[in-house]
Amino acid sequence: MPRTTTRTNGVAIRTIRVLSGLSVRDVVARLDDLGVSAHPDHIRNLETGARKGSREELVAALATVLDVPFETIASIR
Repeated sequence: MPRTTTRTNGVAIRTIRVLSGLSVRDVVARLDDLGVSAHPDHIRNLETGARKGSREELVAALATVLDVPFETIASIR
């Protein structure tokens, strides 16, 4: 089955992460705890907009780590 790509809202991801007191490495470690692999640079690229989309699985796990609904960090277009 092909992986689906979801556009992300990098500003929301970074804002929520910072307000939650989490570093990028904290987020990566929590993603790893959920069984989802991500590199710190990948998360940084999502936050800065250098990378617009990512695997839906990663975005869903990121929403779980940040404790927000999927739609909060996914760009709906």
